[in-house]
Amino acid sequence: MIDDAEAVFFDIGGVVLDLGSVREGHRRFVAELAKQYDLDEERALQTWRAVLGEHFRERRGTEFRSAAAGYDRAIEAAVGAPVPEAEWRPVFEKATGECLRPVDGVRETLEALSEEIYLGLISDIDTREAERILGGFSLLEYFNGMTTSEAVGRTKPDPAVFATAIGSAGVSPGRSVMIGDRYHNDMHGGSWAGLRTVAFGGSAATGPEAETDGADGDAESGGTDSTGSENGRTSARDPDGVVDYRVADLRDLLEIVGLDGGS
Repeated sequence: MIDDAEAVFFDIGGVVLDLGSVREGHRRFVAELAKQYDLDEERALQTWRAVLGEHFRERRGTEFRSAAAGYDRAIEAAVGAPVPEAEWRPVFEKATGECLRPVDGVRETLEALSEEIYLGLISDIDTREAERILGGFSLLEYFNGMTTSEAVGRTKPDPAVFATAIGSAGVSPGRSVMIGDRYHNDMHGGSWAGLRTVAFGGSAATGPEAETDGADGDAESGGTDSTGSENGRTSARDPDGVVDYRVADLRDLLEIVGLDGGS
């Protein structure tokens, strides 16, 4: 347990936003494209994923690359011609909006935490998309601050991303928490910034060997243990000793930060 916890910083994808629902939303969007442009749906989906993944893999170091720019590239490749954003974005937002869903337990967790401590977001997502998703879930109101890689110009685990979030919050890193699902981005990045780290699914829970790109929401969620501390021990799941806690349910965060019970 963290005495006098000051803040909890959440990743979005895989922690607040269910990644399976992202895949569903993208599939539905590409299905709409296929219908509109008379494309083979499965071939269009394969092209979309390949080109979008390449867009992010071409990133140099921790430089920020906009998802919207990646969507432009992926759509052009799938359709065979450029499609103006003014045309594809309304279709994209409708298709994904019908599919996206929050992670189980996130609303109850945020309700309980928001009454006691600072809540922040640290995510590589485009700012507009973050606001759209969280606004659609009616969760944006629970957060005191949001730090996106678009705003900073760098992606996690770049120290600038975490320093910006911590500085904006005005909190002590040692009494604050980063919860995420990526071992390198969230656990390493949070630990390097002096934050206490909480692994929730994905490679954060299963170890760096399970790390995937996840640019198209395809990162595996993975399983988690019951609430527990690593106590400084390294393991196959945490070879670098950067995970302080693991949770299987977001509501277990309440115990970690010293709050009793859920909502």
